[in-house]
Amino acid sequence: MATITVSASDTAAAMDEIFQKLGDDAMILETANRNGKIEMVATNDAAQRVKVRPSKVAKKAPAFTELFDQKLVQEPIEDMPQGDANITADFALKALAKSQSEDQSSPSDMAAMRKDMAMLKSMLTGMMITDENGLSEKLGHSTTIKLRQAGFSPEVVNELQHAFEGQTYEKARLSFMNELARQLIRPNTEDLFEARLICVVGSSGSGKTTLATKIAAHCKETGIANNMILGTVTSERQAGDTIKDHARLMNMPSVDFPLAELPIRVKETSRRMIMDVSAQPDQAVAAIRKATAALDPARVAVVQAIPGGSSSVMIAHQCALYKQLSPTIALTKLDECEATPPELCSLLTHGNGIGLLTGTKSIVGGIAIATDAILAQYLKENC
Repeated sequence: MATITVSASDTAAAMDEIFQKLGDDAMILETANRNGKIEMVATNDAAQRVKVRPSKVAKKAPAFTELFDQKLVQEPIEDMPQGDANITADFALKALAKSQSEDQSSPSDMAAMRKDMAMLKSMLTGMMITDENGLSEKLGHSTTIKLRQAGFSPEVVNELQHAFEGQTYEKARLSFMNELARQLIRPNTEDLFEARLICVVGSSGSGKTTLATKIAAHCKETGIANNMILGTVTSERQAGDTIKDHARLMNMPSVDFPLAELPIRVKETSRRMIMDVSAQPDQAVAAIRKATAALDPARVAVVQAIPGGSSSVMIAHQCALYKQLSPTIALTKLDECEATPPELCSLLTHGNGIGLLTGTKSIVGGIAIATDAILAQYLKENC
């Protein structure tokens, strides 16, 4: 009689080594997991209990979801929850642990359970948890997965699923883009040009000064209004000269004054005022709300400048700052950087609708009214 101890990376390798050394009569005496490896003690004494079979002739391992059915669900288990058609994996593991600790368990049952647990461990070792970016083309063939792989958020894809469900991918993609464009657009954007007071807000460097100038140029070019004032309001009296220079080029008056004076100044003139608001968001919101109360909500429009290359996190943050004013979103600097799916999804989730599209160049004719068709075409070409 010979007794040996082998150590291997998994159960199958250990059993192969035992079979090679002890032959068909090999029996397992003990199995343990030490330092990340399977360690087995075996003998060729026929009095021992578990016969070893070489892994190369072993039957095909059952699927992961079948193991509990084979060993646990076939026989009634004491204390199993009543009324459950399927035993949960959590309960099965607890039942397995309990059965291993019971003295009345037969040696053959214990050995079979150890074998099943070793098999489960082997299967779990090979399992991988991944997001949609880790799926192969074969596994990720659905439209939903492909849209998420393109960068669109799960929330937006699920929300718009009704628009493409049941279609082939190419048709579904076009349907999704069209529906996304429709929901991103702010309706009746043209109405903002009729407002008596147009306030342009946004973070520093977002292009709001240029945007205010372009709005004034659009009003003058299209004949909407000629009697206009282009100006800047600031929390401190430190306005730059950019607005003044632009106003001089378009032959219109310019002003700059403290933010606190906005509600008074707007009532003192009959001219249309297009103002670049340079102040902290909370101060800007408070002043614009006072000016709105002094005039009439229908006569005040707020435009928020958001650069096309802003991250989705930045967009969510910026939209939250001016949410109370329900501003029309103007995507600026689109000739420098494009808006990608994550940013557009953030605009849909957090914004109040895209109304204007513009770049950094060409003051005259440099602004476009956002429409379903324009935005859908942009999405199809860039997303």
